[in-house]
Formats: sequence, C-alpha cells, structure tokens
Amino acid sequence: MSIYEPYMARIRSGGTTPKESNDMLSEIRQVDLILTSVDRSDVKLNKEKELYPSIVSNVDKFGKRRFIFLPHTDVETGYYIEYQNYTYLATDKNNDPIYPELFAEVCNAEFPVLIKQMKYQTGTSDMGSPIWGYKDEIEMIPCVMTNQIYSALSNQPIPLPTGAMIMKIPYNPEHVIHINYAIKIRNSEYKTIDVAYQHVINEKGYVEVHLQREVDKKSER
Repeated sequence: MSIYEPYMARIRSGGTTPKESNDMLSEIRQVDLILTSVDRSDVKLNKEKELYPSIVSNVDKFGKRRFIFLPHTDVETGYYIEYQNYTYLATDKNNDPIYPELFAEVCNAEFPVLIKQMKYQTGTSDMGSPIWGYKDEIEMIPCVMTNQIYSALSNQPIPLPTGAMIMKIPYNPEHVIHINYAIKIRNSEYKTIDVAYQHVINEKGYVEVHLQREVDKKSER
C-alpha cells in the first residue's frame, strides 16, 4: 500500500472541509519532500531503536542543527537526537503538526545526575543499633556545556564570568540535582549554584544547571 493512501483516503472521505483537504494535501507534499529528498537522513530520538526520516540542516555548522520531521511526528524540546554518531539536545521547536521541526545543540560533555540514594548497613553500635551508610547512584547523561549566554537584545553570545558554566540537560523529575553539589568535569571541580526550569513546560523540556568552578586553595598559596 502506498504511504500516501491514508492521507488520500481521508481527503476522499465525505464531509471533509476545504481546510481539512488543504491540510491533507500539505501533509502529502511534506511526506513526499522528506522521503524523496537527497538530503534525507534517518535519526533516532531518545535512544529508541526506531529510525525517523528527517531533513537536517546546519544552523551553526555542526554545533547547532535543524531537524525537520514527517507530519505529526512527536517531537519535544529536551529530546535527544542521534545523528552521524553525535548526540544532540533539542532546545527549541515549532508547534506546527504538519511541519514539526526541532532545533538542537550538539552534546559536548556528560553530566552526573543523582538517580537515587541507596541505604545500607555498615555495622552495629555498642548498643546493638544498626549503623547506616549511604551511596549515591549516579547516571552520566549527555549534556550541552557552554560558557556563553545569548543577549535578548542583540541575539549575540555573551561570555559568562570566569569559571562559570551552564549545562543543559533533559528535564526528568526522577533526576535529583542539589544546590552546592560538587561534580568533576574534565579534570576541573565545579559546584552547582542554581538550577533553572524556565524551559520546562507541561513537564517537558530541558533544564539549565549553573555551575561555578571551585578554586584550588593550594594553587593560591
């Protein structure tokens, strides 16, 4: 059966309005554009095995890219996109179901997130009471690491203060990110100073973890 048959069947069905027919024709054109394009690529979303046809274009070389998908493909900010052996994080999208597209940034680091804290007994006290120890279960996830922000007025990158860093990661309510949490990234010690959720809408999107590099006290002597 032709891939267009479901669309054509809906167009030919009785009671469709001119707008519905026009939308169906737009969907058919979009499907044909993507599936027959010489620029078509098949990408993965969120580590799934399924491949999604897409047209990929550069926004800023390979560091930022635009991914156009088939009509009604479920895409959201905070999604991972696997393309050409790189993992991208979707940080923007449009809301048109016929022309769904994501704008994504390449992941250039891994961020340790706390999944849960495991409690275990290490011994007993002199009174016979259990002594408990705790171990953090950490998951390393791909993230976008940057030392720049964009000015809303000039739309140009502005460097962050020395030692400051922002990590963009998918929003996941099961991931616990504590303030003043010490982490090591590329042989440098950092501490979380803020977690921003302004890019999370209806429990979907991504968060920005603000970090500050720890000063090595020994080097100051």
